Amino acid sequence: MKKQIGFIIKFLFAILIVALLIWRLWPQSFSAITVLDKNAFTKVSASVMVHRLENGQPHTDTYRIETTEKQENEPNGILEILAATQYRQDFRNLLPWKADSIDSDKSYDGRSAVLVFSTEDQTDEWLEIYYLSNSIMTVSVGGKNKLTIYHPTNRKTFDELIEYIKSHSTKQ
Repeated sequence: MKKQIGFIIKFLFAILIVALLIWRLWPQSFSAITVLDKNAFTKVSASVMVHRLENGQPHTDTYRIETTEKQENEPNGILEILAATQYRQDFRNLLPWKADSIDSDKSYDGRSAVLVFSTEDQTDEWLEIYYLSNSIMTVSVGGKNKLTIYHPTNRKTFDELIEYIKSHSTKQ
């Protein structure tokens, strides 16, 4: 009887580990992680900060996109870049408390991007995305303080996003 109970406990533990790994490694689409219809977003605020040393002095370059008119194509261009890859969950999403901030990871290279999408009627349907490096992104839907942490499967997404924003904005 003790052997059967021990076997059952080990079996259930193995199932739990496999389920967690599948949950963590199973890629999700951008629309699945944001839960909101990307076609509803008509406005975007996007900013990129690039920190660097120049002649031994610290410098920060800031680029911003602010759309206010529906006919501007900025939300679609940025959303296409974000939707071109899949995203994996982070184990920190399983913590019982809300993540309200996150540090960048070891691959932080002095660049960050903040994106805020909203709908035309400016209701609670808005989305904040923080890219802190090419391998970590946080998402907050509808202004809730809880951040959900993801890892893009394509590490070039961050570079493409930075270049898009830099080429479609003016340097501040």
